Amino acid sequence: MKTLLKNRELSAFFAIVALFVVLVALNPAYFSLQTLAMIFASSQILCLLALGATLVMLTRNIDVSVGSTVGLCAIAVGVALNNGYGLATAIAFALAIGALAGAFNGLLVVGLRIPAIVATLGTLGLYRGVMLLWTGGKWIEGLPDSLKSLSEPAFIGVSPLGWLVLALLLAGGWLLFAFIGTGSSFLAFAALAARHQIANPGYAHKSLYYLGGLTEGTETILLFVLGCLFPAHFAWLAWLFGALCWLTTATRICSGYQTLKRVTTTA
Repeated sequence: MKTLLKNRELSAFFAIVALFVVLVALNPAYFSLQTLAMIFASSQILCLLALGATLVMLTRNIDVSVGSTVGLCAIAVGVALNNGYGLATAIAFALAIGALAGAFNGLLVVGLRIPAIVATLGTLGLYRGVMLLWTGGKWIEGLPDSLKSLSEPAFIGVSPLGWLVLALLLAGGWLLFAFIGTGSSFLAFAALAARHQIANPGYAHKSLYYLGGLTEGTETILLFVLGCLFPAHFAWLAWLFGALCWLTTATRICSGYQTLKRVTTTA
């Protein structure tokens, strides 16, 4: 119980589950595929924001300008479509605008050493002001049916955009668990090596020299760079890099087992 109270994320998860159980108990018809599809449809934007914010929070920072960034990208799509560009071009333009906004936030935080909360709070107002100047404070209307069709229910009540969000969430979850696997396997071997007093000059700096595998520090940085430069291909990058991470984890476990077995045998 104490562990549950100390873990805020776990407490929130069980609170949501308990609320869902209460609603189902009051009205059994609430538990249906249609209800789940409606809940997911209303939370798609939040899911996308959470996916991007997770990567920022993994660096022990925060970005409070995500709402303004999403609004700026949405306006970019509307403006491009109203100017006669195709849907694919409009989406690519919005992704480029989002990448530039994120790069500017990164420049403020990393380059100028401004605290993330302060920098992104400033860009929140900046991007909102750009939106007002871009649209003149007016609604963007006359959007084509090709854009509206992306949010219409399709297979089992989920829209094409919903399936895309679901694919991104699965890819992000796969990548996150892959990171956990590589990190935990590395730390586990380091702890066992210290217990058995294994000293190897080749791995004196354990943060730079890994036991084995493909996904070293440089490759991880390259993944984040490619994810920022080509956000439309994030899902493919996440699935590929996640598979390499699990291969790294398996390699480390195998190599660590062989190393510890050799040490215990010689001892």
